[in-house]
Amino acid sequence: MAALFYLLALPLLSFQFCSCALPWRIMTTGSHIRAEDHDKIFLLSPDTTFSCGFHELGTNAFTFPIWYTNTNNRTVVWTANPYSPKGGYSPVNKYGSRISLNRDGNLILTDTNGSTVWESKTSSGKGTTVTLLNSGNLVINDSSNNIVWQSFHSPTDTLLPGQNLTKDTRLVYGYHNLYFDNDNVLRLLYDGLEITSIYWPSPDYNPETNGRNRFNSTRIAVLDDMGNFVSSDGFKIQASDLGPGIKRRITMDYDGNFRMYSLNASTGEWVITGQAVIQMCYVHGLCGKNGLCDYTGGLRYQAIAMMSVALSCLEERSKRPTMDEIVKVLMSCDDEDDFHPAYSY
Repeated sequence: MAALFYLLALPLLSFQFCSCALPWRIMTTGSHIRAEDHDKIFLLSPDTTFSCGFHELGTNAFTFPIWYTNTNNRTVVWTANPYSPKGGYSPVNKYGSRISLNRDGNLILTDTNGSTVWESKTSSGKGTTVTLLNSGNLVINDSSNNIVWQSFHSPTDTLLPGQNLTKDTRLVYGYHNLYFDNDNVLRLLYDGLEITSIYWPSPDYNPETNGRNRFNSTRIAVLDDMGNFVSSDGFKIQASDLGPGIKRRITMDYDGNFRMYSLNASTGEWVITGQAVIQMCYVHGLCGKNGLCDYTGGLRYQAIAMMSVALSCLEERSKRPTMDEIVKVLMSCDDEDDFHPAYSY
């Protein structure tokens, strides 16, 4: 009798052990993972392209992101609790923090003290599951397998192939935003603490002159598997390595430009294969307050204190110099032919 009980119980014990092993393919209601287990992958896409779990930002500071699995440096493509320059960092502590799918079907990231840092705000109840798809989309399904929430609808700084950028979403890094404006044009915006300004496409020209169409109200931009990033306003980036079978992403970068990246599978490194802004000195906020941008034929920027230049080249200045005056002063003080200044507003 005891032997029979052992044989019957063995499969059950094995199932309980495997259900707790990481990485998971599926998360069910009542389950959770702790930040202190950050060295383990939490969820893994079926083809192993994407992983999801806790990511260590620094000492006792963790986020909950999705990243490409097989790259040299962990490439995060979505974060539940990203950095915001206006709101500051919102990482969680190592001990006591967790991501949980509660009995109501709500996916919740909580800090050590139990406070909610992020939540999906879903209430699909018992039978709710969380999975990470091969596309990199983290989805929550109800008991009828209907999607009730997905990370593709709330991007942070990256757009993946097949993920739409719409009128209701934007890519954000720091103070820089990629979004659809009210006139249906895809734009780059610097949304700083003291000033907000559009810098791409050039605000000096109307959309038609910039090659954009304002009369398509769909407001959708998408990156396809071939390497085409196409916007409903007529803007397009085509990858320099155009073709199938390459892992790609569109990312809003720290310097205010958004770029297309392609993964070199043999090295695990990302290569820039397209970008929106060519002349980087047109990016607002790049050189800081009262800064000048020195573009010398490459992606190198130099901030020059405007007042220091004025004081060294002009005997007196009673008001802020105009752009033309700044250029004339700098040209008279610098003999290099490749100096191309632009004021960073």
